Amino acid sequence: MSQVLFLCKQDHSYGSERGTFHGLVNSAHFIANFLTDRHAPSTVESVVDGDEIDAAVQAVNPLAVVIEALWVTPEKLTELVNMPEHRNRLWMVRVHSKSAFLAHEGVALEWIKSYPEQVVVCPNTRSMTKDLRALGVEAMYLPNVYNPVPYETHAYNRVREDSELNIGCFGALRPLKNHLNQAIAAIRFADKLGMPMKFHVNDTNGNPENASVLNNLEAAFDGTSHELITHAWTSHRKFIDLVQKMDMGMQVSLSESFNLVAADFVNNHVPIVVSDEIDWLPRNCQVPPTADSDEIARKMEYVWKYFYPGIERKCFRALDRYNGHARQNWWRIVKRLA
Repeated sequence: MSQVLFLCKQDHSYGSERGTFHGLVNSAHFIANFLTDRHAPSTVESVVDGDEIDAAVQAVNPLAVVIEALWVTPEKLTELVNMPEHRNRLWMVRVHSKSAFLAHEGVALEWIKSYPEQVVVCPNTRSMTKDLRALGVEAMYLPNVYNPVPYETHAYNRVREDSELNIGCFGALRPLKNHLNQAIAAIRFADKLGMPMKFHVNDTNGNPENASVLNNLEAAFDGTSHELITHAWTSHRKFIDLVQKMDMGMQVSLSESFNLVAADFVNNHVPIVVSDEIDWLPRNCQVPPTADSDEIARKMEYVWKYFYPGIERKCFRALDRYNGHARQNWWRIVKRLA
């Protein structure tokens, strides 16, 4: 018997990160890896839709079922929790966004408020948990755990003055990810250093809703001495290989919950500049989410100059501190299942 079954919907995502390797799936695997390492065997499964949930749950027979993100209708969840074979299980739905982004999901609050009382709604941020409680929802804070397979970490080497600069701004090409402002900041930063720069982003993965962001990024780099590079979504192992080739990362998002990309950069000792929406990182590498390109570029200069060893150590300790807290939260839940 599995302790916890994490259920993801095939090709479901917040934005353009469709497919097998998107952030929701990685997030579920990290938590399942941690619980399994602690002798609470847990698994991750992907299903086509809500009609496949019953069979998937019965095949694994877990004590708890975690639905990753808002893709199961209240009607289907009501049907499932009232089936005799599922009544003794704990059912949870995890919310991976804050209110600003949730506003773009047309049925989000309607569904959350309509879930049966047996289902626990679990945001991965304290702020979203408080927001839902203010609306009368019995929400429980349940954060992400960063627990990837331990890949080989390469020693970071600062680029030579005569080489090119590689800056990674990865993630779904959604407006709230703030790619264009960050791209302009990266251009200003590279010009200040007098270095040619490649700005790396993920592609739209065929999602036409995010094509406008990519179109504007392409126009921004047209006529400059710098280059925009797009990358297909891929496995976490291959993504880490890419992160290790970057000289700096950027995640100056307008709205953010945990941000696995930032954790990947920190875990691989690569400098990064973020917005203070990613509140687990130290202020040394943060700017306000409303920062203009000039302020972001100045923060990039600061991090570029002082990242090693001071800021790097603070970032690493911050990730470790966040992880310790998150693991405690999950372990308390699992112990109640026994």
